[in-house]
Amino acid sequence: MTSDPREAEFVGEGRRAIVAGLLDVFDRAQADRRPVWVSLEAPTGWGKTRIVREFYSALAQSRQTEPAYWPSAIVTDRAKVSERRKTINPPDFEHVPMSRPDYLWWGIACGRRNGTATESLLQDVGVLRKHIDHLESAWWYRAGFVEKFAYPAFLALRAKVLEEGTAAVVDFGVTKTAEMVGGALPGFSAMSWLIRKGVGETRAARARSKNLRSAEGIVYRPSEVDEVVSFLTKIAPQVPVVLVVEDVHDADGLLLELLKRVIRRDAPVMILTTGWPGFVDADPGLVRVMRSAGERLIRIDEESTTLPPPFPLDASLHALDTADLESIVHAHHAQVGAATRDALVSTYRNPFALELVLETYGDPDDDVLEIDPRDLERLSGKVEDLYKTAWERLSDPGREALTLATLAIPAIVSVDVGGDRSWDREMLATALAQLGDDRGDPTTGRTVIERAWVRTIDEFFCQFHDVAQMKLAANDFAKAPRRLRVRRALIEQAKDLIADRDTPSHRAAQAGRLLLAYRADLDDREFVDASRALLGVLSDLHQENRAIERLGDDVLPRLDLRDQRDRELQWTFAQTQRELGNPRRAIELLDELLSVEQHVFEPDASEVLGTRRSIASAMALDGRPQAAVEMLESVLAQQLITRAESDADVLDTWGELALALSDSDRPSDAIRLSEDILVIQAKSLGSDSADLINTRARLASALADSGRGAEALPLWEQVTSALAARSGRDSPDTLAARSGVARATEDALGAQEAIGLYTALLADERRVLGRDDPRVLVTRENLARSTDDAGDHAKAAALFQDLADDKARIQI
Repeated sequence: MTSDPREAEFVGEGRRAIVAGLLDVFDRAQADRRPVWVSLEAPTGWGKTRIVREFYSALAQSRQTEPAYWPSAIVTDRAKVSERRKTINPPDFEHVPMSRPDYLWWGIACGRRNGTATESLLQDVGVLRKHIDHLESAWWYRAGFVEKFAYPAFLALRAKVLEEGTAAVVDFGVTKTAEMVGGALPGFSAMSWLIRKGVGETRAARARSKNLRSAEGIVYRPSEVDEVVSFLTKIAPQVPVVLVVEDVHDADGLLLELLKRVIRRDAPVMILTTGWPGFVDADPGLVRVMRSAGERLIRIDEESTTLPPPFPLDASLHALDTADLESIVHAHHAQVGAATRDALVSTYRNPFALELVLETYGDPDDDVLEIDPRDLERLSGKVEDLYKTAWERLSDPGREALTLATLAIPAIVSVDVGGDRSWDREMLATALAQLGDDRGDPTTGRTVIERAWVRTIDEFFCQFHDVAQMKLAANDFAKAPRRLRVRRALIEQAKDLIADRDTPSHRAAQAGRLLLAYRADLDDREFVDASRALLGVLSDLHQENRAIERLGDDVLPRLDLRDQRDRELQWTFAQTQRELGNPRRAIELLDELLSVEQHVFEPDASEVLGTRRSIASAMALDGRPQAAVEMLESVLAQQLITRAESDADVLDTWGELALALSDSDRPSDAIRLSEDILVIQAKSLGSDSADLINTRARLASALADSGRGAEALPLWEQVTSALAARSGRDSPDTLAARSGVARATEDALGAQEAIGLYTALLADERRVLGRDDPRVLVTRENLARSTDDAGDHAKAAALFQDLADDKARIQI
């Protein structure tokens, strides 16, 4: 008699009460319009994920309007134990016509993430791909637009907002809704972009001539975390959010930053995490994030006695009692021998371990489950030991195929290539075919092994359900000749993938990672090509400069700068050093690049001049602004021989020069040059171009720094109006420009006039950026200073003290 894979009934009065309490927490977050974080902490296999899934089902059954959008359960009744483990998102489902999500459910399983921190976040964002259009529809309905307009008029308004921003809804008359739109939809366009970025169909490119300080003065360049936080906190007032993080003790720094920023915002986002006792408190980063959550965090562990409201009095994570455990046994096997039953429930107080052993044991010819007494004596309560038992009961071909699969996992082959635990299914299938036998591939979804040991990520990639399973497979034995043949085939497959320009970038990057793991088998050219494929993804991601730097340490000695593509790599590594605050190393790399380019190109070639301009930029960062000025003047003179003043590269060089002049304590020269640039840009680009807005902002800043606040004020006001029209009044760059207006007002008209501007700005920044954002803290300091300068010393002292307390709390 084999085990029935149907999931056992959800047992435990205390655990059912936790689910009831989680529903109340969700409702309270909506009512209070503020986030809350519930942390479930218990040993592995304790049933934390089951509580999460039951909470999902309770939401689906009781918090949806008909027709319901979300399916009623995350896993099917027939899912095997390992399939259910760590599964916290519903599977793909068909959209029910006319249904819209009443809330957003988003699960992140830390144990199933792959690649760098940013790559992992983009994979997590990819889960939302199938929901984004329906979430947008729900937001529009709940924001009140559809109630105000007939549907055709609503569609016209929607198109107008997408095209024109906030100005399109002025006549709508719903001020609050217009503010929520913020010039566009609340993060939908950004999230759509992130999702496309996550699935990675485009080759990354850092444009050589555009990575300039002149472009960094005002235009906000949001990180991936910025975009996600903006999306969640803007959608939540209309479509509440449940963010689930499984195994939060394994969260990387980027995910912790996301949690920290979301929990401090004022939006109905419910965070639900699971973690292991001891491990949670052993992670300093996680401890800091939890501390920053303050009263918004509720921690529940298996020793908690009375939980805070709104949890019922009987809610608890205590161990299941014997009757509950026996019900789990009988859910898998209708008839169980008494000795076997008693041994199981006394050994396995952990429900996952109990279900795993029940799934592992059982003779299909027996009507009653009877486990051999000798096996009962060897039973272990450890999940790893149970996986080992299950592994030993697999067929020899099944074990070998899974073991050979680990040869395609970069993280198994080498720890130096990062934490990617997935493999390319097609690559592996082709490699296994080289063995020339008929054993088949159990990792392609055709056998029970696939369900119990392997999960599909997407059309290309899969991975083991559990890290313990992966380690078992990696440490098992496969005959050396067969391993070698598969290894060679995988390497050749990876080379072919990165050579094919039609290969999706995320797949090429994975192939590159695998090749770098097998670096001993590569020559220099193959190593560079593999690195280029990986860099094609990394270089388009924020906050991955350290990963790029590590890659550069190995790649740079292997580059052949006679090759144009290798020169581009060298430039990218130089820019990375510049962004990491290592301008001298950047200059070394750029000087080496320039010496080669000067032999390949003419002196006025864009490549040569672009590299020289990058060197000047790095010189300025290195504290040598006068040297930067001299080089930029030389570059500009060379450009003007063959190019017009309105040429884009010439204008970029002028912008760089203005910054360098300002850094060289030549503010008057910097101001005059910026004024000249404005005139040229207005003629050639138009009054609303992004470059002109940047120049105007740079000029306003230079005037303010020179004590000419009265002249800076109208420029900052122009910049603010232009940015609000382009990006919306709530965009971070518009908020930054408003800060310039307030400071110029303070300088020109006095502190009393600026207080109102700082106060209004602070309210909007707190709403948009969150209370603990560094820009919010700067505005608070400016408000406190202006209040003091205006003569209200007592109020200023209180503002300064509150600011100091908050900085201490968030450890700034």
